[in-house]
Amino acid sequence: MWLMRDNLPQPLETAMAIPIESETQ
Repeated sequence: MWLMRDNLPQPLETAMAIPIESETQ
């Protein structure tokens, strides 16, 4: 998660989308 966040240009959006999807699934 942290690695992806660091690589992506929008860490904020990614960080928020990752936990949301995890909780939903």
